[in-house]
Amino acid sequence: GIQMLEFDPSDNNIIYACATDGLYRSADAGSSWSKILSKTYVTDIAINPSNTNQIVVGVGNMVNADKGIYRCVDGSSATPSWTKITSGLPASFNGFIRLDNVGSTRLVASIGRNDNSALNEIYMSTNFGSSWIEKSSSHHCQYQYWFSHDVAINPSNLNQFVMGGVSLYRYTSSSTTSGKGTKTTIGSNVHSDIHDVEFDPRNNNVIYIACDGGVYKSTNGGTSFSSINNGLAATQFYASFATHPTDPTIMIGGLQDNGVIRYNGSTWSTVFGGDGGPCFISPNGTTVLASNDAKTVRRSTTGVTGSFSTVMSSWAFVADDRTAFMAPVAISKSNPNYMYCASDNIHISTNAGATWTNTSYTSATSYIEQQHKTGIALAVSPLDQNKIYVSTSPFAQNTTNDYLWVNGQPNVFKSTNPSSVPYPSIKGTLPDRFVMDFAISPANDDSVFVVLGGFGTSHIYVTGDGGSNWTNIGAGLPDVPFNAILIDPVDPQVLYAGCDFGVYVSPDRGNTWIDYNNGFWDATLVMDLQATADNKIIAATHGKGVFKSDRYSGLTAPVVVTFTGFNANGINTLELTSQHETDLKYYELEKSTDGVHFTTIARDAASNHGYINRYTHLDNTVINNSTTYYYYRTKIVNKNGSSHYTQVVALEVPGQKPVRVITNPFHQQIKLEVNLATAGNIELALYNNMGQLIKKQSFRGSDGLNILSLDGLNDLSKGIYILESLIDKKRSSQQVMKN
Repeated sequence: GIQMLEFDPSDNNIIYACATDGLYRSADAGSSWSKILSKTYVTDIAINPSNTNQIVVGVGNMVNADKGIYRCVDGSSATPSWTKITSGLPASFNGFIRLDNVGSTRLVASIGRNDNSALNEIYMSTNFGSSWIEKSSSHHCQYQYWFSHDVAINPSNLNQFVMGGVSLYRYTSSSTTSGKGTKTTIGSNVHSDIHDVEFDPRNNNVIYIACDGGVYKSTNGGTSFSSINNGLAATQFYASFATHPTDPTIMIGGLQDNGVIRYNGSTWSTVFGGDGGPCFISPNGTTVLASNDAKTVRRSTTGVTGSFSTVMSSWAFVADDRTAFMAPVAISKSNPNYMYCASDNIHISTNAGATWTNTSYTSATSYIEQQHKTGIALAVSPLDQNKIYVSTSPFAQNTTNDYLWVNGQPNVFKSTNPSSVPYPSIKGTLPDRFVMDFAISPANDDSVFVVLGGFGTSHIYVTGDGGSNWTNIGAGLPDVPFNAILIDPVDPQVLYAGCDFGVYVSPDRGNTWIDYNNGFWDATLVMDLQATADNKIIAATHGKGVFKSDRYSGLTAPVVVTFTGFNANGINTLELTSQHETDLKYYELEKSTDGVHFTTIARDAASNHGYINRYTHLDNTVINNSTTYYYYRTKIVNKNGSSHYTQVVALEVPGQKPVRVITNPFHQQIKLEVNLATAGNIELALYNNMGQLIKKQSFRGSDGLNILSLDGLNDLSKGIYILESLIDKKRSSQQVMKN
């Protein structure tokens, strides 16, 4: 995954991406990328605005052997040379690193060490990372050193930081040579688990906090904060999300750090707090299981609006390395008295959740496979209350020292006698990936579909014989983690699969897959899929709330395999490839010069063939236009009038603007690259946004690349300006910004 994105402060075409497997750089505004540091889990980056060759990154988390702060002084080279910095930094720490800098003279690091309040966690550098000073009284991460913490320097007062972990603090230190400093608690009403702290660059009294409770804002420098979450649908649901068997309006689900919430058809309300987990409603609609993290299970016998009591206690802080963060729960449809929960044991209830087996961690030795190998997905046969499927993870976070238990590979099991352990494995030829969900066929409980997380393999498999043999049915799907699988409640030939890219549907039990994301926003991570009593499909997402859709009916948008473009000989060529077209009307190609306002330039009737279809359009109207970038998108219109858009493709027209601004935004000067076919005169003029001439300068350029600068701009006010160039009687202009 991507932990952080950062633009080069002197060239907005250069972007850095902090990724799980290293640091990547793009020199063409994201069109292509190259890895410039190969380390596990790069968490943050700071770039010296006065010398962008100086780059500092944070690396690692938990048990990474080479984690720490790395620095280079040749960041613009193809292969920068990185040095691990140790001067003034802790020899060891358990968490990850976040960075912030203001200018080139002040750089701070939030280093999550562990939950020992005596340990300092803020480090400051005045030479952009060559050496560091440990700041006293700066512990702030608490137990979230591995999950959520950050620090930000006040741009108006470099001696003042705002830092957060579980809670939020202001830190003040006037010394740049000693560790002296003081910590004050602020934002007592801000939700816990701070992920990001940002000062508004235009008004440093305005501070934004991103946390597990959404976004908070201060307008008085941190004296007080208020929630600004109205309209922000950002709830993070976990599987399993529960729908009512007879009332399609009733639902209940667990949220990351925001408890369990229920829905009555119009409003959501809180059931209880904490980290909400898997929820289930029994087939009779009366018994409801709702859970927290670390295997806490609560029960209501009077529906989702009833009173919940704890029927299985938490193992948090004493044995939570023996349970997944969210222990899976399942209820038998054939006999609702049978309920199951999985830690590294199977916990069984035969009285509708009133009592459970193996509830004490000191005596729970009925291991699914072995101790510290925890259940992550669980399903009960719809035909037999004693037949269950469960998957396990080899990883568990050690309760004592936060290192990881690592026990072999992920595994999958089936049992027809759940109280008899260990279970026989049915993993067979499945890849070494986490099985995230099961879907058992309603008429044959040996016919089971599974979805897999991870990368690099197929993500959906099926068995027809209870796990003796597995068949890959994931061809054509994106290589991203899949989290949920659902059999259509009316037509068992239809499957729905939820993943980090949304939902895909198969009309033929996995032979073909179709994009089913119409109505989703960008980057919708689907955590669970359920059916309502009126046969609608529910997608519970991790970060964007809950969506509802009609069942697949064949009237669906095509899978857009590619929408791409390229420029050659002054012509922009756009290509769209689609497959599984059904009941489509037409495609409209739209064009823009600013990426915001689009006009239609072409329309193609849809062929409505099931095989791959290709559509091509040549746009030659760019030849005499001075715009450097053109933006294109395709509108896909169905016969029923509904429509949606592809992604936007941006094409640069080479040769249209020989001038490239290197320093945008600029400070004291505007630095430019000018390419000339032959030697000639270059005239540059800078205008304010009222059209008034600010500065004009002439140059004599040689053939090839010329590096020029428009100097003496230090006294200009911050804002937008227009830079105009006149070369070989051709005039062009572009916006630049002073900050």
